Amino acid sequence: MIRIDQAAYSSPWYSFHPAVKLGLVAASLLLVLALDTEIISISVLLSMSLLVILAARVSWRFYLNLMLIPLCFLVAGCAAVAVTNSIQPHGLWPAVYAGGLWWGISDGSWHQAQALMLRCLACVSAMYLLALTTPVVQLVYVMRMLKIPDVITDLTGLIYINIFTFLQTAQDIYIAQQSRCGYRGFKGQFSSLSALVSNLFLKNLHRTSACYDGLLARGFNGSLEVLEEPYIFKPVHLAAVSIFISSLLMIYFYGGRYAA
Repeated sequence: MIRIDQAAYSSPWYSFHPAVKLGLVAASLLLVLALDTEIISISVLLSMSLLVILAARVSWRFYLNLMLIPLCFLVAGCAAVAVTNSIQPHGLWPAVYAGGLWWGISDGSWHQAQALMLRCLACVSAMYLLALTTPVVQLVYVMRMLKIPDVITDLTGLIYINIFTFLQTAQDIYIAQQSRCGYRGFKGQFSSLSALVSNLFLKNLHRTSACYDGLLARGFNGSLEVLEEPYIFKPVHLAAVSIFISSLLMIYFYGGRYAA
């Protein structure tokens, strides 16, 4: 997660207006879910992956490792979708009889699982494009621009910051335990892990209290007032997003017709 945040801040897309990046991803997700065709899912998956690797200059190994995380869950979920049952073994493979029914994979269930896999991967690739090019502070900027209530935007920023604090605290405790020969043997692992969890809660509770005290000392009145970077809408970026979305629609209307 820390590497994702670092990639977002060092991305060549950092200076782009965050609303344009959010609009690109939101429009792509909407097309994938609304049109619900494999050709659109494949197009979005490939285009988003190319944008991340070539345009945003994210290491392809790092991006591939990120894609493997949801892929493990998708394989299990889509495998369950692919398996169906019937009272007759015709059209099923490998047609295993159990519980009074024949179980296997049919052409329809296989196609449904394949479409679901591609649709999910397309959505994940679009979300990774947003995460790897847009820091949370820019998303908060867009939320304020859209007049979302301050309590929601403030909580979004604070929760995100506290996630990093939580991870850093856990890492510090783990390193300290390792330096004191912790996690040796089953008993040592259980004891060290129990101590890590209990100390992690207490330390984060203390840091949260200190953070709130610091906010009160700086005049906190229920809303976080921060200096925001000025972002400018560039016509070339808006034109590029429009061309991209138009290309997807053309692929849907014309590509689907020729594929049929």
